[in-house]
Amino acid sequence: MPSSTPASPATALQLPCLITLHKFCDHYGINTIDEAKLEKLKYTPRDKNIEKLSHKDWQGFGGFGKPGWDKVVTYHKQFVWDMIACLWDVGLLPT
Repeated sequence: MPSSTPASPATALQLPCLITLHKFCDHYGINTIDEAKLEKLKYTPRDKNIEKLSHKDWQGFGGFGKPGWDKVVTYHKQFVWDMIACLWDVGLLPT
């Protein structure tokens, strides 16, 4: 189990609709192996705690290597920006 604390309102992006982990991974091209690792880490799209996970959590517990983890965090940050810009709502994001 990750040692980080669960998301609180201050660490979770308020979304107009629920985006599932599967939809997030599908949209950003994250493979099913990494999707399963994110599920193991109990990541939900909107939880900013992903940026604070320790090496012990994302590698030791989650099973990510450094390059794969860096990609996931980049996709998470892109998701946050896309949500702030309302791109998911108006369907402007590329598929």
